[in-house]
Amino acid sequence: QADVFMFSADWDIGDLTLSTITSNLQYDKFHVLDPDASALAVFSAERVEFFDQTAQEIRLSSPTDQTFSWMVGAYYQQHDLDSSIPIYAAAGAGFQGTVLEDSEWNSLFFSSTYNISDTLRFNFGARYQDVRKEGQFLTSVAFLPPGAQAPGAEFPAWTQTGTTPLLEESDDTLPEIGLQWDMNDDVMLYAKYSEAFKAGGFVISPAPGGRLPPRLTFKPERADGIELGLKSFLADGRVQLNIALYDTDYEDLQVTVFDDTTSVFITTNAAEANTQGIEWDGRWAVTDNFTLGFSGSLGEATYSNFPGADQCNSKLAKEFALANPGVACTRDLSGTDLPHTPDWTMVLTPQWNFNLGANLVGYVSGSVLFSDGYDIAGELDPLSRIDSFERVDLRFAIQPADGNWEVAIYGRDITDEQVFIGAGAIDFQSRTLAVDYDGGGGTPSRGARYGVQLRYFF
Repeated sequence: QADVFMFSADWDIGDLTLSTITSNLQYDKFHVLDPDASALAVFSAERVEFFDQTAQEIRLSSPTDQTFSWMVGAYYQQHDLDSSIPIYAAAGAGFQGTVLEDSEWNSLFFSSTYNISDTLRFNFGARYQDVRKEGQFLTSVAFLPPGAQAPGAEFPAWTQTGTTPLLEESDDTLPEIGLQWDMNDDVMLYAKYSEAFKAGGFVISPAPGGRLPPRLTFKPERADGIELGLKSFLADGRVQLNIALYDTDYEDLQVTVFDDTTSVFITTNAAEANTQGIEWDGRWAVTDNFTLGFSGSLGEATYSNFPGADQCNSKLAKEFALANPGVACTRDLSGTDLPHTPDWTMVLTPQWNFNLGANLVGYVSGSVLFSDGYDIAGELDPLSRIDSFERVDLRFAIQPADGNWEVAIYGRDITDEQVFIGAGAIDFQSRTLAVDYDGGGGTPSRGARYGVQLRYFF
């Protein structure tokens, strides 16, 4: 359940424009998870969140039709987040971690454009961002009452086992510079360098028995990158084509790992990572009634430096434990691929509209995704490898040529490619010394589904 409020206004002050945006977002979320991959109530969990955010932005900008144009502004955001993860086990115990977070964001920013000539522009801007998060980590336990046989029975009140204060502060100044050149009226080339910042935060996952997770906070993620690109209209405007080459370096990349000493997933930081490649998108008006959209990517994404990533899988752990008794086995993922990063993808989105008579228009549209294979969680275990696949979505709609309603039928993933989008196969350790792969549950996509849509436009 979510409630959203937004208000925006512009005022002309001489040649300048003052703009303000005020927003408030509130939501409550409740999820029930059954990740034990069995019909028995071995292990179940809940995800409960209460969120309230208020934001205010103000901008002052100059006219854009002059040699030098500019914009300056300020941004403020405050939010409260109460997030709990209660976990229930068949042994009759429950443990819970709750994070109470109060976050405040303050930013100052500006951007400018200097028109060197009618066809050449220099862009420069920067943002200063300061983030402070304060909170508390509350740990609790509960036990089934006498006679109860399953976690589904009513638990008594949770017993709090500890309160730990949390604090994460970070700030940075993020520049962005760029150059744009109009080759002609239909083709523009550009080059851009920019830096980005993603705030750190708190780990919520509780450990069994109501204990604290091994780490309580994770650091900010920073990135800097270069982009070269082209934006164009070709073939007398019938083809739109955009191309971008990029190279981005990440420092303290935020990732999720499994800690087998406490059996919890936590968010931590990989030392360094890099992504580079080429992306493209566009549309081709084949006829007045048929258009073909297209997009794709070709590149690679790797951990540049990520020693001691997390615990080894079972085969590596057993070999290491025999050779190094009492020493934890960890993996060095430096040089391996990031999870969910295929080397290439291609998407085609055709649309055909036609006259049905009686003032009705029909639309047939689709989306065809082609993807190279990738690993769900990096190059760790064959069970987490996804082979290359294709996905097809189709939609047929009817609406009046000048009306305000639409009726449609659709099919999503009609080839029923139930690709795994999550798996625990890479992380859980076997209890035997036999040579095997890790076993764990997986989360597939929803597969083929069909439906009807009715829309009315006010």
